[in-house]
Amino acid sequence: MYRLLIVDNESIIVDGLYELFQEVADLELEVFKAYTSKSALEIVSSMKMDIVFTDIRMPGLTGLELQLRIARMWPRCKTIFITGYNDFESAQSAIRNGGFDFVLKSEGDAKILEVMYKAVNCLNNELNMDALMHKSRSQLHLALPLLQNQYLLNLLEGGRKPDDRVLADTFRELEIPLDWRLPVSVLAGRIDSWPQSFAYADRALLHYAMENIIEEYLNMLNLKFIPDESSRFYLISQPIQENGEPGPKSWEQLHLSISGNLGEIQNKLKELLKLPVSMIYREKPVPWRQLPDKVGSLKSALYSEIGLQREVILTDRDRLTAQAVQEGSSSRDWAEYANLLEISLESGQKEEFEQAYRELLSDGEERHYSTDQQLTIFYTIGLALLRNGMKGTEPQPEEIRIQEMLDYSRYSSWKEAMLELFRIAGRFFDLMDRERDDSSQRAVKVLHHYIETNLDADLSLTKLSEVVHLNPVYLSRFYIEQTGGKLSEYIMKARLDKAKALLSKPDMKIQDICKIIGLDSPSYFSRFFKKGTNMSPQEYRELKIR
Repeated sequence: MYRLLIVDNESIIVDGLYELFQEVADLELEVFKAYTSKSALEIVSSMKMDIVFTDIRMPGLTGLELQLRIARMWPRCKTIFITGYNDFESAQSAIRNGGFDFVLKSEGDAKILEVMYKAVNCLNNELNMDALMHKSRSQLHLALPLLQNQYLLNLLEGGRKPDDRVLADTFRELEIPLDWRLPVSVLAGRIDSWPQSFAYADRALLHYAMENIIEEYLNMLNLKFIPDESSRFYLISQPIQENGEPGPKSWEQLHLSISGNLGEIQNKLKELLKLPVSMIYREKPVPWRQLPDKVGSLKSALYSEIGLQREVILTDRDRLTAQAVQEGSSSRDWAEYANLLEISLESGQKEEFEQAYRELLSDGEERHYSTDQQLTIFYTIGLALLRNGMKGTEPQPEEIRIQEMLDYSRYSSWKEAMLELFRIAGRFFDLMDRERDDSSQRAVKVLHHYIETNLDADLSLTKLSEVVHLNPVYLSRFYIEQTGGKLSEYIMKARLDKAKALLSKPDMKIQDICKIIGLDSPSYFSRFFKKGTNMSPQEYRELKIR
């Protein structure tokens, strides 16, 4: 859907072009018109415009000046200049100033439509995926550090195992300076407190300074410093490869380098940046597929027992840390699953919910959750179902009795209880699907009623989108999905049906019928009616009145 604006101080030109573009059937056009440059500016200031046809010579603001102002607001807008003067100097000036094309009013409708289609094709090409990807790749290097950090952070804190093929492709595209085929050394850290004098926006600067300090001490390693948006950070590293895959000695040297410098790094961060930090380091290399589990264990240890103290440095072989990992790892895993399940439930993502649920049950069997953990998981998911069930406006079906569902004593095992929750969640998804369908059908009915009762009013896509509270671009696609037809086609049909009914009344004047159905002129009405019925309005009237 494209928005097109016609600007000219001669109303006959504006109205004629408006009628011409209204008859374009193979494009979804929303056409606006303005009889002065001032009113044109008001329109383009309130909404994005894709194509503008404007006269060059107008009183007040000229078409050339108008184009410059439009270009500042909407750089992609294609401005086409129209003039009644064979003024090639103005044409050249218009194109130099960024105008898209130039046509004479005397060239006729065919030429005007040709230039309009040319502008549409240009807009389509600019939005072409290949062009966008080419432009994105040329600028990618500017955003690479941020993209690398975001991807690796999702990899470390995600609950799902990364696929080797995806790893290989992403590492290559993002130029991540690590080898996806080799394991990594991993460290998890926590900033115990931020300097009071620093604002939230200064954290990115501190993260950059932290990275520089760490690299100074560990410059013999391939490493990546990865901060998150809170107070956590991670460090993943590999030995620098010289000839082939690094051997045991290379990993041993890496371990000695990291463990031997952690104290110095901690002191330097506090001395130079006023940042007290705590860290936990895993001595054994970790394959990429195991990173989410291992990082979860390190985080659990860092926020449990001894790890809760300030400015600690732990390794995962410490006795207290190992105990914390054993007690905390399952909790971390199911909590992430529960969060994912609740988000999937609220957003209606059935496939994501079912996959996460199966993974949770499988994880529970592997890890042998304790009774307390099983109860916590059950009630967390059960209460999520309860919250979502209470949001519904219609009574829930008899088979969903949430209060009974939350009575854990009814079940013979944790697995039976979880399978019952899964069944009930399936019923919720069915209800959401039905409610979504009902809501869509209601929106279509509201649109149809509004169109049929406001044929003489503003029926632009922008106005109709306000009626049903949807984005204009989405509304066009939504209507096609729901009905199989275009909104513009329904509007034309409603106007045609109304015109037929009014023509059956002999006392109704053609001019009055034009106004009632929202068309500007009898000549346009005649063309419109004949296109839809193969008869002129008068021929149709005579046929009906006989």
